[in-house]
Amino acid sequence: MPETGLSLTYPDFLPATGYEYGHGRGTSGWSALQRELIDETVHSAYRMVLMTHDWSCLKPTATLKVRLAVTGTLSAIPTRIGSQYILEATAAIFDSTMVGATLPLVVRFDDTGYLFTIVEYISATRVKVLAVDDQPAVTFGEAVTGIATEIQGGSPYTVLTAADSMFRGTSVGDTLNFDNGSSYTIVQFVSATVVHLAGDASAETDTDTIVLERSGASAVSFLGYIPGTDRTAITVPAGSTFNQQMEDDGDSIVFTATGNSYTIVEFSSVQSVRVATDITGIEAVGDTITVTKAGTATDVGSFVAGSQITATEGIFTDDMDDNALVIVFDNTAADGNAYTIVEFVDAFNVIVDADASLESGAFSIVNAAGTMSGVNYDGSQTTITVSAATFVEAMEGMTIRFVRSGNRYTISKFTDTTHVKVLGNAGGELQEADRDNRLWVVGASDIASGSTFSIDNTGGDYDLPDDFGGLVGRITYDPDQVGFDIQVVSDQQILRRRQNTTNFTGKPRYAARQVKPTTGLVDQRFRMLVYPSPDATYTLSYKYRVLAQKMTDDKPYPIGGMMLGETILAACRAVAEERMNNTRGPLWEAYLTRLQGSIAADKRASTPTDAGYATDAARRSRHGHGSHFSDHVFLGGAVTHSGGYHDA
Repeated sequence: MPETGLSLTYPDFLPATGYEYGHGRGTSGWSALQRELIDETVHSAYRMVLMTHDWSCLKPTATLKVRLAVTGTLSAIPTRIGSQYILEATAAIFDSTMVGATLPLVVRFDDTGYLFTIVEYISATRVKVLAVDDQPAVTFGEAVTGIATEIQGGSPYTVLTAADSMFRGTSVGDTLNFDNGSSYTIVQFVSATVVHLAGDASAETDTDTIVLERSGASAVSFLGYIPGTDRTAITVPAGSTFNQQMEDDGDSIVFTATGNSYTIVEFSSVQSVRVATDITGIEAVGDTITVTKAGTATDVGSFVAGSQITATEGIFTDDMDDNALVIVFDNTAADGNAYTIVEFVDAFNVIVDADASLESGAFSIVNAAGTMSGVNYDGSQTTITVSAATFVEAMEGMTIRFVRSGNRYTISKFTDTTHVKVLGNAGGELQEADRDNRLWVVGASDIASGSTFSIDNTGGDYDLPDDFGGLVGRITYDPDQVGFDIQVVSDQQILRRRQNTTNFTGKPRYAARQVKPTTGLVDQRFRMLVYPSPDATYTLSYKYRVLAQKMTDDKPYPIGGMMLGETILAACRAVAEERMNNTRGPLWEAYLTRLQGSIAADKRASTPTDAGYATDAARRSRHGHGSHFSDHVFLGGAVTHSGGYHDA
């Protein structure tokens, strides 16, 4: 939703500052050095404003979920789905609240240090994750796995694309006619503009007019003109000939005897529709009709022999056909059957290069599949020979996995399409039966099944927002989680308590801010420690002091919004004036006036009209940490409470 407020933004500050430097207000005409100077001036002025006063806008309230410590073990090598991966744990350790947190939970692998952000909860044992930026590339050696729910095709087909939407799922089985008289049966629906036709239609012209026959021929049983409407009702015998979509799509009825075509303007029932003209004197009862839609072919694709494979989960990605990845079924109907992906349809569907209609059930997607026909170990490496072209040079560094044994060997050298060398002795893999010599080529593996991991922001230590600068006031529980306020102490007190107790869990009672180590690559960061470690998931609310971030074209709004916008603008002009003239002038005085007004407005907005419950320390200690309220009266410019009267 676009912003509609009156706040001044970064694009407002830049031209005003540039004008004071004499560079004009047009940012497009500035040189790189001029832009750098103006940007630095704007942010210098911004810092100056924010550091002049204890602004209430620099103390927002945030929430933090504290959780029981979570660690786990992978039950399988992660499965890749596009840029994301599915992690499967050996035990039920995930829950739906791990997604959508203020700070995303991060899975950290103990052996490699790889980091992944949880982006989707699937089940108590499975989550979808995304690799965290700024770390070495993560590669996985196991195949992507899936289960086929449907395999359509099994005969040659042609891919056809129409200029406009004219197809739907029920188009399968309908006939598509070209204006030269050729006809083809639709065997697969891909989208509203793309279908697969049975047979070789590659000789057809890309700009041909095409007519889709959306139903079989039916005999008209009734024609009736409806007076005053200029419409004719057409009825056919019992049977499902018509549907609402035909009206929505503007389909046509074609009479076989005359060849006349009429647009459907109203759907009445599966047996009756209306057309927008009186045809009672032109067409006759008993004539046969077909429902059609006309369009134009923009592309008649290549003649393909293959099948469409549909998976139960969205595991396919649009780069799988570019890389000619291979699908192999766990219980293949013939020894060693493998199918190369030739066309990506969507996350659930791909087209393969051969008839897979006899296949079913579980399958894996690999870089390549082949059958070993020879092996030669030279004392350090093994030369593997396969019976058909399988390898490419890019496979160096990838892994060969033998299907029968599950053993893996790293490819050290590509020789040609039927020969590679692998590290180690693979001589024992060669068997008598070809089926037992099947192998897969998969990516190099950094994370193995059985790897252990932990989830950051669980168990008592929690990263705080990047703009966190310090706690302000108390830490409280969510209203539906009754409990005392959490006492803020030093991090050393928390660490000493942890040292003196073992595996103590419960509802946290103490919290501390801890400074995280820094390498200088990013700004200083902080974490919150709590004690005891949570025995469940709790939501904490806290107020903190913001460390402001730079404004950018993508994040143009300053802290303070409209309340501070004019003051920041005046500061930008004042700083530019001072740097240009080496002295403070009228613009500085204008800035101070703006600043004083903003400070006064901020104090009025942030000062409570009720001073709270007046009591002495002894009475406070008897009532514990909770807040207490009593009857108060606000009179004019003064605050009253049960303990006395003060000027507001």
